Amino acid sequence: MVARHALHGLQPPCGTGACCGFDGSCVDEVPRDGCGTRYEGGVFCADIEPSCVAVGACCSGGHCDDWVREDECNAEFSQETLCADLDPPCVCVRDPQWECDRDVNGDGQVNPVDVGLVQAAFGSRDGQDLCNYDIDCDGQINPVDRALVQQLFGTCEPPREPCP
Repeated sequence: MVARHALHGLQPPCGTGACCGFDGSCVDEVPRDGCGTRYEGGVFCADIEPSCVAVGACCSGGHCDDWVREDECNAEFSQETLCADLDPPCVCVRDPQWECDRDVNGDGQVNPVDVGLVQAAFGSRDGQDLCNYDIDCDGQINPVDRALVQQLFGTCEPPREPCP
């Protein structure tokens, strides 16, 4: 089915479409490779549902995501910005603060409770979860992180800095 502009019965030239800008603006008849944000091929701006909305960088727990709508970011939002352009960059702030290295619940003890919290977060991509539970800073929460917590059971070494 070929999309046609509802008001004029027209369609954009082949290989073009509507391009939403960072600020929520829209430009018609843009080729796919000429649009760095949201692209809808074969339609005009007036045909986009929902219409273009402002996007930017969303920082959560030291992790940053690009092209996020402000209403989808439940943390620090920087409109019309990419993560690479943030100055200062997203910073991980553990919540709760660790009393000991790998004491993810902040109670001053490294024990099975901490392992359970890490395990409960397996696979999470949430920025705050990564800040709190990605022990080896590899960008994922998995059994390796659980094992690293288990290695320090019964200790209370000074907490290391959060992952960058």
